[in-house]
Amino acid sequence: MTAPLPLPLDPRKFTLLHTGTLTHGTRDPAILFAALDRLLAAGTLDPATVECWLVGRHLDVARRALSSWPAVAPIVRLVPQVDRATALDAQRRATVLVVLGSTGPAHAGDMTTKVFEYLAARRPVLAVGPRGGARPRRRDPHRA
Repeated sequence: MTAPLPLPLDPRKFTLLHTGTLTHGTRDPAILFAALDRLLAAGTLDPATVECWLVGRHLDVARRALSSWPAVAPIVRLVPQVDRATALDAQRRATVLVVLGSTGPAHAGDMTTKVFEYLAARRPVLAVGPRGGARPRRRDPHRA
């Protein structure tokens, strides 16, 4: 058995990473792309310094969303599903891990188990979900 190849995340760039399955309407990167588009348009985000990786299944969801946000396309990397070791390695090297939850009110309070996988990577997590869903908390780095 050969060792998995690492994903070529650029350590000099701010790297957003989502690993897992995308779905239309519930785990859809459109809201993330809209936010990135606004930051790029405002000049707040330099496209030379950021990458957004989506790794996993159903990348057609991301391709469809990208068609609405063409300015974001140059910073997005789409990679088909990889083995678990490769995904976990990428999670440990990314700047921020992205959880894509449904933004619909029917999913308020839902928490994907992906959050727990991401917490094990010990990286910051950006979660997209419904208004009034899980409230963000800052972790005190001085407490266990």
